[in-house]
Amino acid sequence: MGQNLYLHGFRGLLAFLLLVFHVANSGLPTFTGQFYEPFHFLLLSFEHGVELFFGISGIVILSAFGKSKTIYSFMLNRATRILPVLWVCISVIIFLSFFQSDKKIDLDVMVVIANLLCLPPAVPVQMIHPASWTLCYEFMFYSLFILLAIPNTVLGKNLRIWILGALAIFLLMVFPRSWCFLAGVIVFRYVHPEKCTSRIFDYSGIFIFLSFLIWHQINEYLNVHGLNASSAFIHYVSVEYTVWLQFLAFAFAFLGLAGVFLGRGLLSKFLLTQTMQFLGTISYSLYLWQTITMAIVKFVMKKLGMVEHTAEWSQLVFFILVVPPTLIVSYISQRLIEDKLTNALRHRFKMKPHQSMPDMTQDRPAK
Repeated sequence: MGQNLYLHGFRGLLAFLLLVFHVANSGLPTFTGQFYEPFHFLLLSFEHGVELFFGISGIVILSAFGKSKTIYSFMLNRATRILPVLWVCISVIIFLSFFQSDKKIDLDVMVVIANLLCLPPAVPVQMIHPASWTLCYEFMFYSLFILLAIPNTVLGKNLRIWILGALAIFLLMVFPRSWCFLAGVIVFRYVHPEKCTSRIFDYSGIFIFLSFLIWHQINEYLNVHGLNASSAFIHYVSVEYTVWLQFLAFAFAFLGLAGVFLGRGLLSKFLLTQTMQFLGTISYSLYLWQTITMAIVKFVMKKLGMVEHTAEWSQLVFFILVVPPTLIVSYISQRLIEDKLTNALRHRFKMKPHQSMPDMTQDRPAK
C-alpha cells in the first residue's frame, strides 16, 4: 500500500484538533452560559483524536510490517520514527522545569530512562511528556507483531493465533482507549474500494465527530464515578451505560476511519487540500511540541498580565498566539529531526537482512 493521502491529511487534522482541545482545556478564562457550553463540550471532545491516531496506526503499521524484511528492520523503523523527537522534547521539558518551581520533575536516572523508552504509564513512574502515554500504547501494539515474525516451524500457526488473540484482548481490556488499533486493522484487512460501495462511507466526518462526542460523554460519566477512560476496562465493565457507549463510539470511529481510508465524502476532499497535507507532514512533531509551546506562551501571557486584560477572551487570544510558533517549531522539528536525523540513524543501524519475515498481509491488495 502506497501512501494514502487521505490518511496523511487526516493525521494533520487530528493533530490540529488536539491543539484546539489543549487550548479549551488550558484553564484560562473563557465564555460561559447555556449557549457556549455545548460548543465548549465539542472542543473538549477533540481530545479523542488520539483514538483515531491509533486507528491510523492500525492501518499503516500493518502495511509497514508486511513490507519489512526482518523484525529488526520493522522495530528499527518504528523506533527511529518515534524516539528522536520524543527525546528532544523530553530534554526541553526537563530544561524548562528548572525555571518553574511548580513543575518539578523527578530526575532519577531510572525515571528518565523509563520515559526515554516510552514505558510510562505501563511502568508506574512520573511521566515527563504528557503525551508520551500514547507512545507507550503504540509500542505495545508493535510488540504484538513480534509473534507474527516467528516462523511457523518454531511456533505453530494455531498456537501463535491463540497467543496473539489473548494478548490483544488483554490490551484492549486493560487499555480501552486502544480499541481503535483494532478498527484500523479491520479497515486494512477487509475494507476494499471495489466492495465497499455503500454511501454510508460518504459521511465519514459526521461519524468521526459523533465518536468524539460519545467518548467525551463516557469521560464525563466516568468522572462522576471517580474513574476515567484510561482506567482498566474491568474497572467499569459493570457500568452498562458506559460499555454500550464504548461500542457505539468504536462503531462510529470505524465507519469514519473507513470512509477516510476510501477517500469518500466531503471530509476526504478537504483532507487533500494543501493545508491539511502540510499539517499531515508535520503531524507527529506538531503532536509532541504543542504542549511545550503552549506552556511557554501561557507562561508569558500570565507574566505580562494578558490573562487579566483579555478576561473571557483569553482562550481565543491564547489560540491566536500559540498557533504560529507551534507550526514553526513543528516544521523545523520535522525537517531536522524526523527527516535528517531519522534517516541518519536508520542508515547507521541498518543491517543486511538474512531472512525475510512471513508476509501476513499478502491477501490484502495494494492500494
